[in-house]
Amino acid sequence: MSPFSVCMFVLTLKSAIDFSQCHMLEDVQRLTDDLLKNYNSLLRPRRNQSEVVIVNLKVELVTLLEFNEVEETLSIMAIMLMSWKDDQLVWNPRKYNRIQATRFRIEQVWTPPLVLINSVTKIEQIGHNHSWLLVFALSHGWVYFSPGLLLSTKCEVDVTYYPWDEHNCKLLFVVWGYLDQEVAINPIENEVGRTYYTENGAWELKGSEIWVFEFTMQIVLRLKRRPAYVLVNAVCPIVFLSFVSTIVFLIPAASGERVSFSLTILLSIAVFFTIIGDSLPKTSKSLSIFSLYLLFIMVTSIFATLANVFSLYIYHKDEQYPVTQCWVMFTRCMLCRSTKRPMKSREQSQHDGKHVNVQNQCIKNKRSCLPYIVAGVSNDTGECRYTNSKDSETSIEDKFDRNDNVSWKDVSVAVDRLLFMLFFMIVSISTIVFAVLMVK
Repeated sequence: MSPFSVCMFVLTLKSAIDFSQCHMLEDVQRLTDDLLKNYNSLLRPRRNQSEVVIVNLKVELVTLLEFNEVEETLSIMAIMLMSWKDDQLVWNPRKYNRIQATRFRIEQVWTPPLVLINSVTKIEQIGHNHSWLLVFALSHGWVYFSPGLLLSTKCEVDVTYYPWDEHNCKLLFVVWGYLDQEVAINPIENEVGRTYYTENGAWELKGSEIWVFEFTMQIVLRLKRRPAYVLVNAVCPIVFLSFVSTIVFLIPAASGERVSFSLTILLSIAVFFTIIGDSLPKTSKSLSIFSLYLLFIMVTSIFATLANVFSLYIYHKDEQYPVTQCWVMFTRCMLCRSTKRPMKSREQSQHDGKHVNVQNQCIKNKRSCLPYIVAGVSNDTGECRYTNSKDSETSIEDKFDRNDNVSWKDVSVAVDRLLFMLFFMIVSISTIVFAVLMVK
């Protein structure tokens, strides 16, 4: 038989012998009375009062109840596993029918007055608000206490990278009323336990740290937001709306729906801006990049609405006012028209065709039209009416100089094309910059 098997057999046999003992109620009552006869719960549990009471502590996190970014509070449920040596709770099991352990109410024995000092509710000793909690004591003097806690603490929120934000929430514990030379906290582990932990749907626990600084124990919880909900319900709709706001310049001006379309998009972005603002803390310490992006998109939408009104003003401008030369050059540039070969209107093409027919008719009648061009044919005599070709060329050039081939509607179309490219580029660049800043 191996040494390990022998050891396990001995421990099993000893355990069977211990449990085979019949502990009577009188024995337990006598043990409790003897231990509490001269016990003073206000004194530190050391015979030598110059010694330090070391409280071993382990934190088991159960769940994250709520993390309220607006109020900057964190609510958790946890279990504190505490143990310490109490010299007044030592007995000989043989005198009490081999009783190895017993239990006391928390007000009967000394317990460390551990307090959460950055609580948002009230400062009170952990465990003393539940009278049903019991303290478990062993015969060699070790005492175990494991209260369940519902803690609400203040947590400073940094929403710069919302909704990909991470936060470090601190829980500060002290032993109230004692110096560190009298009672010291000794964390068993340097992070919280997750034996009973249940995941939170909105926040992910990335890690934790526990350390003691002077007489204060600090527990730091690193929380990271799960961004899927915000992405689907806020980020993606706003990005899509920002690009939709630019296509207003592609809607024909004659439809009469452009202004209402722009105002609808602007109001939608304003509603999202209000919703996002209500879900963020009312503080100026840290501003969310997403809020700044949303503000920029809303301002861009406002300017797009104003530009849309300006374009409609040009479209409906009275044609009796001539188009200036700068607008003509701008329109030809945006619409890809050549200044040497201007586009002819439909009426001008029909007029040219009429002149060709008249010219052909004069040639059939064997009448020379050069160096003149035919201005018309008399209905009564059928004779051609001539005009000087030089004068005609001059009149066409004058018409060209008067920019009769470019109307205000053409200018409006050119302005719409420029505004669409401009605002689409602005929205694209701002969205790319926002995405780059979010990727850390």
